[in-house]
Amino acid sequence: MKCDCGSGETRHDCCYPNESEGRDVKKILLPALARLMKLANHPALMQPNIGKTPKGTEKYEREKSYEQIAFGHDYDKIKAIINSGDYEQICGKLKVLKSLLAIWKKSGGKVLLFSNSTKNLDILETFLKRERHSFSRFDGSIPTEKRQRIVNNFNVSPNKFIFLISTKAGGLGLNLVSANKVVVFDPSWNVTHDLQAQDRAYRMGQKRTTNVYRLISAGTIEEMVYNRQIYKQQMASIGLHGKNERRYFTGVQGQKGQEGELFGSANLLKLVTDSVITDEIIKMTDQAEKELYRIEKVQVQMSLSIRSHFLAGGWRRW
Repeated sequence: MKCDCGSGETRHDCCYPNESEGRDVKKILLPALARLMKLANHPALMQPNIGKTPKGTEKYEREKSYEQIAFGHDYDKIKAIINSGDYEQICGKLKVLKSLLAIWKKSGGKVLLFSNSTKNLDILETFLKRERHSFSRFDGSIPTEKRQRIVNNFNVSPNKFIFLISTKAGGLGLNLVSANKVVVFDPSWNVTHDLQAQDRAYRMGQKRTTNVYRLISAGTIEEMVYNRQIYKQQMASIGLHGKNERRYFTGVQGQKGQEGELFGSANLLKLVTDSVITDEIIKMTDQAEKELYRIEKVQVQMSLSIRSHFLAGGWRRW
């Protein structure tokens, strides 16, 4: 936003370097983005961590005030639901996940469920216990000597339905080929973390078709994070493999004034209610694939027509 003094500079680079409480605007951007990511996943993530932020401290009171702002008039209602542990009531992602798990369990599937946040893993663990699903949990707190035993138990046991795992845990050597469903609960800023996560099921020994599902809260910062992942993968594909990629975005990374719909803090902080960018990408991809199929079909028909004409003796050699 341009400064109201008429200098043409942005507000935080001109007359408003600090916010109302005196803190540097630039230093509160990343914490603000982190809170928006929490809200996009589950309201319970907004609660102050009492273990790290004791009650009565300035940081605790500040975190509490952000929680009250986020919940607004429904503060007491949302807090009651959080305290009850009935998490799916106030989380669209968990409602979707609940339906998917019921379908996969009937079909004999096994699931890898990934999240970046250990606090999010705690919420998912509580949810899975309420739903009475058999699961194993794997994160950075698991001692090294116990890790392979947990992985082997999940791979060989038909009763283990879900493997709840941190996106960054385990490294590249983690082999979970017994699973045929991969769910990335929240996208990472680093696209390689999510790609490595889904590759845990794509190892030597995988015998079933494996599907990857990403849960994205539409219109939130999460959608912007995922779309930046798509952009980065396209740029890597162009640079490393010389491939032609479809252009989904008008924004250009690193180009001042060409942030488009994808880059810059203004895009990260806005709430989109009139359209869903990811949905538009899916529609464009479907249209492009249908057009490609139509072109290929016409080419096949032309080839068959020429071939039949040749076999019927209609081809003349001059």
